[in-house]
Amino acid sequence: MYYESLPVERVYHGVHVVKHYLKQEIDRLKAMRILIVSTKSVEKQNVFQDLLNYVSDSDFMIIHTKDHTPANVLMEPIGEIRDFQPDLILSCGGGSSIDGGKALSLILKEGIETEDEFFEYSIQGKSRTPNLSPRIPHIAIPTTLSGAEFTCLAGVTNHETKMKHLFVNPALTPFSVFLDPVYTVGTPEWLWLTSGIRAVDHAVETLYSPKPQPINSGLAMEALNCLYHFLPLSKNDPSDLQARVKCQQGAWMSLFSINNIKMGLSHMIGHQLGSHYGIPHGGTSAIVLPHVMEFLLPQTKLEQARITERLGYEQKELSMQEKAERAANLVRELVSQLGIPSRLRDYNVPVESIPKVIDDIMIEVKHTENPLIHQTCTREKLQILLEGAW
Repeated sequence: MYYESLPVERVYHGVHVVKHYLKQEIDRLKAMRILIVSTKSVEKQNVFQDLLNYVSDSDFMIIHTKDHTPANVLMEPIGEIRDFQPDLILSCGGGSSIDGGKALSLILKEGIETEDEFFEYSIQGKSRTPNLSPRIPHIAIPTTLSGAEFTCLAGVTNHETKMKHLFVNPALTPFSVFLDPVYTVGTPEWLWLTSGIRAVDHAVETLYSPKPQPINSGLAMEALNCLYHFLPLSKNDPSDLQARVKCQQGAWMSLFSINNIKMGLSHMIGHQLGSHYGIPHGGTSAIVLPHVMEFLLPQTKLEQARITERLGYEQKELSMQEKAERAANLVRELVSQLGIPSRLRDYNVPVESIPKVIDDIMIEVKHTENPLIHQTCTREKLQILLEGAW
């Protein structure tokens, strides 16, 4: 067994780290032409204008992406981006913006011209392997708790088929990350809280990954503790920057060096529910994760019992089975406390459309290296699980 660290060179975390250290980091990377990837909603915020002041010594170009990172939106300005010749990508936003930055680094390095060519590099396509050395430096400033800034994964949606394709390569990992709670205050409450549940999902699925690692497992436990206690505090007082930075640190710990573990069924289902119905990543986790935990309980009893214990429910009179059974309900109670929708019908998902989504989930199941999923997952069981979540 071995442990492989992702090439994140620096993580700045705390109040106003962007203000104090971003210019220094740009200078360290010797960047002169910065491609800024964000969304129109983030660009309207005052902190984004502050960000532009911090990069004003360099040339910069701004492009916008959208939820679930549609490939056509990334490809539309690619000629203009190539003419600009960026030597640094700076993403500011949620997971879609950060995944957009990762995807563009692949597109630019490989000279990709079309969407079809781009999708050949995905795990579903698997017909091309990128050569991303030397990679384009990427600085990520997240505004949500999705954790995309700490992964070597990018999810990009085919706008025609609605299928989300996954791209995996260590060189897609951002060079530097700035966890600055100041940049999260303008994030809509629903997005902040649902992305927090996405971080909970990362931690839970880390704990019963088929490739357990003591570093990841220990951090995932602490992540759950942070998120369980500080997400409600951040909801009750959105101006509490210390609660927000604790949530950011929880998201960081929930997804630490993801290449050493395998995310599970909740993520696979969430990828396709999100791209088919426009449900935010965290929204899918809030709906699906408790059902998946119950579905996998026979195989993950010990790990789920540990969740209950870490969250402060270590009553000696409870058996391991009882503790394990309580874990999914603790997640449900947190979702309810945060006021997040918890059913597919809350997003107007037609129950009769579920079989089409299962088609795409099964494609991802086919390509996963997670044996737990191969052993337990069938179309029939997925149908029952999603109907229960409806």
